[in-house]
Amino acid sequence: MRYEQAAALYERCGDMALTVGEKDEREYEAESPLRQHAATCYYAQAISLSEAKRYEDALAASEQATEADKTGWSGWDARGWALFNLKRYDEAADSYKKALDRSPPAKQAVNILRYQAQAENKQKRHKQAAKLHKQCGDEELAGGYKENAVTCYGN
Repeated sequence: MRYEQAAALYERCGDMALTVGEKDEREYEAESPLRQHAATCYYAQAISLSEAKRYEDALAASEQATEADKTGWSGWDARGWALFNLKRYDEAADSYKKALDRSPPAKQAVNILRYQAQAENKQKRHKQAAKLHKQCGDEELAGGYKENAVTCYGN
């Protein structure tokens, strides 16, 4: 229940940031702090909705985040997670790639690589999954794909 409440508050936060930005057009440029703040709120909303297992709603919130801040990575990361949980693995892998293309901090980049590897594995693209695990330093998982493609996630 608390995730639902948090999601509603984060949505209000994002909507308010965009509304304030629209009133002062100088603050509403593509990379303005208000748009980035709105994207952060929508990202948090998407994560809260995912925790509540409302993945379709989480997907919608993540798309609001990517619209609010077109250069940011977090909306794409949340979008990937929602799509992964909706079993739309190809789209999830693509969203994770877009998140990585937007230069997230190192710790988040490693996690995004791992999520992307899981999405690739679910599509039976085991060599690609192994390559991604190797990129983020998961040598044991990467090696597991060489011996038996299913050992890492039990596909």
